[in-house]
Amino acid sequence: MTLSWQPPPARPTLAPNEVHLWRVSLVQPPFPLDLLWRQLNPDELDRAQRYRFERDRRRFVVARGMLRVILARYTGLAPNAIQFEYSDHGKPELPDRPDLAFNASDSGEWMALGVTRDRLIGVDIEQVRADVATLEIADRFFSAREVAALRALPQDDRTDAFFRCWTRKEAFIKAIGEGLSYPLHEFDVTLGPNEPARLLFVRNDPQAPSRWWMIDFPVAEGYAGAVIAEQPVASVRYWAWG
Repeated sequence: MTLSWQPPPARPTLAPNEVHLWRVSLVQPPFPLDLLWRQLNPDELDRAQRYRFERDRRRFVVARGMLRVILARYTGLAPNAIQFEYSDHGKPELPDRPDLAFNASDSGEWMALGVTRDRLIGVDIEQVRADVATLEIADRFFSAREVAALRALPQDDRTDAFFRCWTRKEAFIKAIGEGLSYPLHEFDVTLGPNEPARLLFVRNDPQAPSRWWMIDFPVAEGYAGAVIAEQPVASVRYWAWG
């Protein structure tokens, strides 16, 4: 997929039926990191201090701080004034802006954030690792249809296909707010190298595939990413920070 990540505007305009995708480097120099520490609330600061390794602590601070900084551009609030509410499964929402929907994911050195209006959205990115993309893990977490499709591919294509499947499935369960409590084997997504990203089947909901829009997006070399949102979606804009 070829696309161009653009420098973000100071005040993004989010049109109806539009999705904004943000790419953020989690490897930030100390000065911005100091500023981001000051945007976090007490709960986030406590979570940051629990990380054993400094690298993981820094990446958490950047991810949470930049989430606040970016959402501030849509809401007009100061980053440290943004208040989150959380669903039973931990999905954050903005109680003061229920029309503004967002979802974030981080892996390795990158974070991705999807923002839209008046629709559910889910985002997932993963660092591609051949040691994770095994048939044993696929048998455990993928549907029978997905496992069969993965096994049918040449060995050299399986790692990329595994992560296409994984990110698409994760994005869907994040969009519906269920997290890993939702059985991953009860819905199917595409995973083949020449198949567009698509939700194929959801058990007990035959109309679900027609209600959802899905695409892959390249975060960086060696990463897979997928975003899903309720229809209709007319356009996507790509913003890069760092």
